[in-house]
Amino acid sequence: MQTIENILVGLDFTDSDISLLRYVKAVNKVLKPKKIVFVNVHSSISLPDEILTQFPDLLETIDNKYIEELINEITPLNLYGAETECLALNGNPLEEILTIIKKEQTDLLIVGKKKEHNHVHLAHRKLIRKAPCHLLVVPDNSKPKFDKIVSATDFSENSKMALSYAELIAHRTKGKLICEHIYEVPLGFHKTGKSYTDFARIMRAHAEHAFESFLPKLNFEVEFDAHFTLNDSSDVGETLIQVAKDLDADLVVTGAKGKSGWESVLMGSVTESLSEHDHSVPLLIIKEKNHSFSFWKDFYGLG
Repeated sequence: MQTIENILVGLDFTDSDISLLRYVKAVNKVLKPKKIVFVNVHSSISLPDEILTQFPDLLETIDNKYIEELINEITPLNLYGAETECLALNGNPLEEILTIIKKEQTDLLIVGKKKEHNHVHLAHRKLIRKAPCHLLVVPDNSKPKFDKIVSATDFSENSKMALSYAELIAHRTKGKLICEHIYEVPLGFHKTGKSYTDFARIMRAHAEHAFESFLPKLNFEVEFDAHFTLNDSSDVGETLIQVAKDLDADLVVTGAKGKSGWESVLMGSVTESLSEHDHSVPLLIIKEKNHSFSFWKDFYGLG
């Protein structure tokens, strides 16, 4: 597992930043990064040439105002041990954030999530697909605590990496770790002569055996519970959200790519579907280092 040394935090200068910054302070204490960059990207302002000629420093003054406000928000955080930097930019927010991630070699991007705006959902889906780093999505008013952490696994290497980060957080916060596996009954179960209920039992037994075989790879230093859930709906992401709510989880951790095959959960599909739901639990998405998700190919097709 690679350490998280560089964090990028996206702010929008709304009341949501207050709870997001509190969460960042807690994350800083847990992950102990070397550097945190705070960025606000405001839309480009279109001004008449006559105005720009008369006031050539106008846009620079606007940027300075944003930076001043940004610093005023960050100062109370007291992020001891972490170098901090503030950036105020104007342009396309998604393009600018992706550019900063590449420039700063960002390990983790932290963004807030508002429930009431559908366009925020679209932005998160694009970030999940395109950002070549881990991503933490923090819903409005999330409490900065890690008493119970649910980490989804399909026994793949990527879910092993996600579990490693979940275990690290649980270890440093003395939180409870729950390893969640969502299993499904294959569509062709009726051809076996078994009932749905009977085949569900077979799939659960298979999952439990697979988890036991998976355990030696984990080397956990914390106690954990293994939790198995039958997916009765078509949307595994929605099932995972419901599990997190039922377990009163403070954080959900998942990999962005998993193993293929009918016998396992496709972590990528789970992650994509999670971004489309109004989840109230913070979501940490773990990606392979340098896995760009066709970054440069997608970069020019953001629309």
